[in-house]
Amino acid sequence: MALGSSLARSIKEQIRNKISALTDVEKCYTFMKLPLEGWPTVFVLYGNVEGEFSSNSHNSRTYGYRIVVLYQVGQDFQSVVDDRMQNAEEAIGQVVENILNAVETDYTLNDFNAEVLYVNAMDVTYGETEYEGGYAKSAEFIVNVYTEHNISS
Repeated sequence: MALGSSLARSIKEQIRNKISALTDVEKCYTFMKLPLEGWPTVFVLYGNVEGEFSSNSHNSRTYGYRIVVLYQVGQDFQSVVDDRMQNAEEAIGQVVENILNAVETDYTLNDFNAEVLYVNAMDVTYGETEYEGGYAKSAEFIVNVYTEHNISS
């Protein structure tokens, strides 16, 4: 099946490209790729789309992308030791800050598309998660990309 092209997908790939370029990101995917192959692994996933009527020919759209960052701590919760937990804690904090800086400082996503107006600043939630290969520190945030979409063309 061939992947289609859309503004939503193009923005998603642009965000993935910015995150993949960071030296402290091992893997970055635009879908949930299992099993995980490196640390940290970042997923850029569709979140939501909000639309608002702007004029007869334009709609304002906000594309939301869910960013999930995982950094493995151990195979299971019982095998987690303090130094691995501390390392994961610091590593995920560093990579999240680098992602925030990369996306928020290039708030037009490198002007790759005239419809992209700006990217909003992001809030992050940290946590822990279990997955099929073990236990990981996690971070999740939403990237909101504001656009002005020409509906007459």
